[in-house]
Amino acid sequence: MNKPITLLIAAFICGCVYTLPTQGAPTEKSKPAVKQGYHTTGRGNKDAVMLCIDMGKMPRNTQVSRIDMVLKGNTHRNIDRVKVYQTATAEFYSLEKKRRQLLCTALPQKGKMTLNLNGCRSAGDKPYLWITADVSPRATLEDYIDAKITALVYRTTQTGRLKTVYPTDGDPDYGMKIFALQQFLYTPYSFGCKNYRIPAMIVAADGSIVTAIDRRYEQSNDLGNHKIDVAVRRSTDNGKTWSEPLIIAQGDSLTEGRYGYGDASFARTSGGKILCLMSAGKKSFFEGMRYIAMQSSSDNGITWQTAPVEITTGNFADSVFDLKNGTGMYAVFVSSGKGLTTRRGDVMFLCDCITEPNGHEKNFLLKSTDEGRSWKLGPTLVYDRANEAKLIEKNDGTLLASVRQHGFRGFNKGSADGRQWNRQWRSNTLWGADCNADIIYYTRNIDGNGKHDMMLHSILKSERRKNLTIYKSHDEGNTWTEVFNIQPGDASYSTMEVLNDGSLAVLYEDNSNQGCGHTINFVVLTKEQVENFGNIGNE
Repeated sequence: MNKPITLLIAAFICGCVYTLPTQGAPTEKSKPAVKQGYHTTGRGNKDAVMLCIDMGKMPRNTQVSRIDMVLKGNTHRNIDRVKVYQTATAEFYSLEKKRRQLLCTALPQKGKMTLNLNGCRSAGDKPYLWITADVSPRATLEDYIDAKITALVYRTTQTGRLKTVYPTDGDPDYGMKIFALQQFLYTPYSFGCKNYRIPAMIVAADGSIVTAIDRRYEQSNDLGNHKIDVAVRRSTDNGKTWSEPLIIAQGDSLTEGRYGYGDASFARTSGGKILCLMSAGKKSFFEGMRYIAMQSSSDNGITWQTAPVEITTGNFADSVFDLKNGTGMYAVFVSSGKGLTTRRGDVMFLCDCITEPNGHEKNFLLKSTDEGRSWKLGPTLVYDRANEAKLIEKNDGTLLASVRQHGFRGFNKGSADGRQWNRQWRSNTLWGADCNADIIYYTRNIDGNGKHDMMLHSILKSERRKNLTIYKSHDEGNTWTEVFNIQPGDASYSTMEVLNDGSLAVLYEDNSNQGCGHTINFVVLTKEQVENFGNIGNE
């Protein structure tokens, strides 16, 4: 009988301890595990991961010499090349190319394929095999790239005899949906940071795209008692290439109001300045977070102030925090993602607030009428029992708030100046997980372009955080129709922007990498795809 040995394996989904046999044919418990790669890719992408084979449960001296697989559907038409890489770690995209060992390159074939590997290292040294595809620049939009593993031929260095193993999970769920453009802006461990969260995005006055995220380092938790910085990247070619990350708000891990920064939210003023509001401090929201900081850029996101400016004290803390008999607002943060600049030039954000210890969350409106030089937090309740919320200006100048809820989305209508709000309600068509989302106008009939009104709303159409979906509304948010699925697998926060060429950009937290952490994913739908949304439901 074989003696078991204990190995610490950095598995594809997390770190786990396994007890493995040292020799002999793989048992059901010691077969390789096949995992789906990410669920999106783009035309022309290189080395898009279709599948990952985790050999961590196989004997340490296993060397794979051949992979039998099947390219499903139209995959063979949508890709130019198949490759196999081997790595020592469970993250592919953040690795330097020199740390990915190329074992095989092959042209795609319809149906069955055989991949003969050259120089495969033992499973104990490099336990991960990656099946990747070079996507054709002419790949069919909205089609899928998918594959399944039918067999692995291997030998152990002890015997040298060839053996075959048939993975029981060789065809994992989902595939990669093809977009006009797809880029991972941040993956776990990229740019010297393990954890990324909370995407924000805005189109600058010159048409460039500016994005922001939380650099959460060794913890993925929200702000409070650990260091978080805010970093930006920008693109001047509609998302094809991106600048290196630039930290615009760096916590000092010392000072109460500057301990850390997070949950960035953008607005572009009428004068073209980009404002980035964010939470700040050492306390978490439910422990009494009370600091809001602001960064700004006057050159379309290229350069920023030396450091964020704390805007609570002296601006609105003294007057509006005193909502409860002079004791003050207990906690407040600006809803992450984006705010609103109205046609008359007012800059607005919805804040999530707690007015007393152990109280429930409420939305109030934060407003500046002078492009961010001063701020007022309005005393009128926007939404009770709330969470993160987004604002949009309707054609008549009044406001519509969309509020995160579990189940049906929350809404309320307000006056143009944000001082008066109606009775809140829940949508009967827009339903999903308890998560931050976004709402935008794609076209308006008041813009003089002959287009009909079409609002778009992102939401996770699921009980839990998965199935990122876009809905449309032609009646200013009263009813909604599902029009597009971004990805069916795990996802979280999302934000959207209309680019200058009429395409739609979606930036979101992609969790389809089987638990290795949040990836910040950027995808683009063409103008033609989005305009076709107008026909859906009208047949």
